[in-house]
Amino acid sequence: MVDSIKASEQGLRIVDQARQKKRWNKTAEAWCIRGFTSRATLSRFWAGQSIRKEIFIAICEAVGANWQEVADWGETYSVALVKSEVETSDSLTPDPALGRVEKQIVRFIQTIAKIGETHQKPIPSMVERTS
Repeated sequence: MVDSIKASEQGLRIVDQARQKKRWNKTAEAWCIRGFTSRATLSRFWAGQSIRKEIFIAICEAVGANWQEVADWGETYSVALVKSEVETSDSLTPDPALGRVEKQIVRFIQTIAKIGETHQKPIPSMVERTS
């Protein structure tokens, strides 16, 4: 599981508006206290760098922003999460308690893992086959 998060560009705009309402600068001491963090971590947050998830959440909550709307849920996060799930489990078996969509996701991950095991080299593209 991914234990650090970075803010998206849109998320930084949301937080920027929220902090301006509080009349805080980007590394305000009050923000550090309420966000349980340091000025250096706030600087990394504003630079779009990954920081610990719990600190990320505290920074967002301190200004009244929804951390899930601020977070960058881009490709890096989803690929890292899927990769860790495949690597840490010998066999992904759908849990009976899971809903239909979750079971489909597990089956999709299983299929991708099997394809990766059976193809040692890239599959030629359509252009190469027709040339």
